[in-house]
Amino acid sequence: LIGAAKVSALSEIIRAAVLVVPERVRWLVDDAEAAARPIQDWYARENALAQVAAMAAAADPARGEAIARSLGPDFKEAALAKVAAAVAKTDPARGEALARSIELDEPSANWSMARWHVDESQRWPALAGVAAAVAAAHPARGEALARSIELDDWRRAALVSVATALAPGNPVHAE
Repeated sequence: LIGAAKVSALSEIIRAAVLVVPERVRWLVDDAEAAARPIQDWYARENALAQVAAMAAAADPARGEAIARSLGPDFKEAALAKVAAAVAKTDPARGEALARSIELDEPSANWSMARWHVDESQRWPALAGVAAAVAAAHPARGEALARSIELDDWRRAALVSVATALAPGNPVHAE
C-alpha cells in the first residue's frame, strides 16, 4: 500500500492501537504521515493528513494539533475541529480551548471543493463536536458548552448531539 490507501489503512490500525497498544501509536502516526506527505495531488494529500491528525490526536494531542495546523486553509479548520473532538474525550478543557482557537472568518470568495460546505467558520461545528464528546463523561459541562454556541442552528445541533450522547447511558439527562 502507498499514499492515501496506506494512510486509510493505518488510520484504522491507529484507532485500534490507541486502545490496545498505545506505545506503538507514535510509530504508526509517523508512518502514516510519511505516507501522506509525498502524495502529489494536493487535495488527496491534505485530506490524508487531516485524517492522520484526527487519529494522532487520540494518543498525542499536541501531535494531532501540529499536523492539523500544518494544513492549508482549505483543510486546517475542519482538521482542527476533528482533533478538538478527539482531544475532548480525554481532556475536555483542552478540546474546548482548541475548538475555540479556530478563527472566525468571513466566507472565502475563493472557495474550493474542500470548503463548499463550510459556513463562515468551523468553530461552531467544532464546539458542537466537543460538547457531544464531553457530554458522555460530563453531562452538565457538555450541555453548558453546547449552550455557549452563538449561532442558533449550531447550538440546536449541539444540544441534540449532547442529548444523543447521553441517551444510551443515562436517559434521565437526555430529556
